[in-house]
Amino acid sequence: MSLFLRPLIDELLNLERGEHFDFHDQDNNAITARVFLIGACCDKPAQAFLQFLPEPTAAFGCGRCEVKGFMDVLKKKYYDHLIKLVVMMHLCESRKVHHSYINIINRLGQSFVIDFPTLYSKRHCLQVVHSIIHISDTVRDFGPLQSFSTFQFENELGLLMRTNKSTRRRAQEMINNLRMMQEAHYHLHNMSTFNIDFSSYLSSRFINRYSIRGQQKGQARHPSKNPDELVRVFFPHSKINFYQTLHIGKLRLCTRSYATNKIADDSNITFLPDGIEYSSRIRAIFTLDNDEPYLLVAYLRDLNPLTCAINVNENFAYPNILYTSTSKWNFTPIEVKDFIEKSTFFRSTAGISYFLRFPTLQHCS
Repeated sequence: MSLFLRPLIDELLNLERGEHFDFHDQDNNAITARVFLIGACCDKPAQAFLQFLPEPTAAFGCGRCEVKGFMDVLKKKYYDHLIKLVVMMHLCESRKVHHSYINIINRLGQSFVIDFPTLYSKRHCLQVVHSIIHISDTVRDFGPLQSFSTFQFENELGLLMRTNKSTRRRAQEMINNLRMMQEAHYHLHNMSTFNIDFSSYLSSRFINRYSIRGQQKGQARHPSKNPDELVRVFFPHSKINFYQTLHIGKLRLCTRSYATNKIADDSNITFLPDGIEYSSRIRAIFTLDNDEPYLLVAYLRDLNPLTCAINVNENFAYPNILYTSTSKWNFTPIEVKDFIEKSTFFRSTAGISYFLRFPTLQHCS
């Protein structure tokens, strides 16, 4: 393994000493930069290879501590196991992790791992379960998980692999394709020297198709033949046209009736009318006198944050998952500018309504 990694290590050492790069600052001066590797994202087998660790199932298989025989040191307690993991990972993926949350993440992780053998037996206590204990340390060192997630990188690898057509010198072809993609990304940010049609094509390939780039107006689509009489109550003297979907840039919203029996439900949103956030469902999309589109939303009052037990004496209230047992919906029309982001709605068989706010902007858009 050391022979395989030696070229990479040599290059990293050269970068740490300082290398001359062919780019310039604002005064057109050439720049010599030093680059340091501060961390690497690895699965357990790769980490074992890189750090010369035993296999993940070995007695000392953890790369961050020296706990021996993971299954032998855990205490047996039982709490709401799944909710602990859900809340913990939501906190880890938050757009901004407050320093006070690090301790909560650590305690939830500890409690989850301690309870694991009681619920699932010791035979399932693998190294990946033990690693949950160290997630708080990783977040403390590098920030929210989305800051160093490899999912987007692996998606790009899939695109890169599909461009490889040769049966010989695959590595060289992959390097050439990667350079071509880098050039394409560079030109996307320099539109003055780029063909606009080709730029649109590259944007559709490289840019997240769910993202919103700047402030854009909504465009109502899919006209509906089923008028909503409640809208007519709000606007009795206007010419009203009804629609089923609303597109804001490359983001799509829809009515809750349109989302019925669909795989994706784009009818749940968070909106901000007067400085107060509300979770809601879109009942109708409409225009008044052929002007800008509006939304008629249904929302619930008195939502409570989901409470997770850290231990028998302490609870943690997570504000991004809200619930209520009331079934009385309130209705109000809103402008597109009041829309903040998508959310998720779920109603349990017990009649409890849940609104979940996605932890990352990429998910909610």
